[in-house]
Amino acid sequence: MLFDVKTPEDYLKMQTTEPSNPVEFSPVLGFRLNTEPIAVEYANVLSEVKSKIIPIKMGVVSYDKYFPAALQSLKAAGLDKVVAEYQKQFKEWQALQK
Repeated sequence: MLFDVKTPEDYLKMQTTEPSNPVEFSPVLGFRLNTEPIAVEYANVLSEVKSKIIPIKMGVVSYDKYFPAALQSLKAAGLDKVVAEYQKQFKEWQALQK
């Protein structure tokens, strides 16, 4: 890595010193959801997230007013089935990791 000659010394030290705390890897590192069994529900849920959840997240619409209806839309789109399949696949994957 190259640094400008005017780079502050404390910044150089921070960038070039090994961290003293050990790195912890995420327990889900390497897991990938196979959406084939839930392709329709997964697509429907993503569509609902884009149309209902993102406006709430971005503050375009009121959370208190719109979230209950958005959650109902997600559930109608198949959210519970997507979550169940995710949990099933993740538990199977975890068992193989031991």
